[in-house]
Amino acid sequence: MAVSEHEFTIASENSAGANSFDPLDSLDQISNLKKEVDYLIILYHGGKEYYRFPTPYLQRVCRKIVDKGANLVVCQHSHCIGAFEDYKNSKIIYGQGNFIFDREDRINKDCSQTSLLIEICLDKNIISINYYPLRKNLRKLNLQLMMTLKRYWMILVKDQKW
Repeated sequence: MAVSEHEFTIASENSAGANSFDPLDSLDQISNLKKEVDYLIILYHGGKEYYRFPTPYLQRVCRKIVDKGANLVVCQHSHCIGAFEDYKNSKIIYGQGNFIFDREDRINKDCSQTSLLIEICLDKNIISINYYPLRKNLRKLNLQLMMTLKRYWMILVKDQKW
């Protein structure tokens, strides 16, 4: 399930957009969804841009999402590799970095050129995470990195038991 803090791209009855996070409705949706799935992964688009650590509010929200049934919460929006924590046998990742998004006023910031690719491993109600750090060179992902990712993806897809 993916949710987003309120931004200009929130869906409405008449337009497409993101699934807005509502502290009342979304937490109920998470609880209900947990009853129907083996694993529940929440992508949460929110937090403070270009800041590596969760605000107290973001940490409370993510922990409440876990309390409602999430096995993994992955936050996106900070554009920085963030902190992570193990909370009640679940994992919370507070930032994956800045994989593609480049802004001229941020291109030389330390965190604007780094990212984490995460591999989620599911095994008998246990989620483990492997982290693959990536570094861009002024908006360019080098060919070797792209080929490594392509090989990794091909191995991943080939080994799946669909």
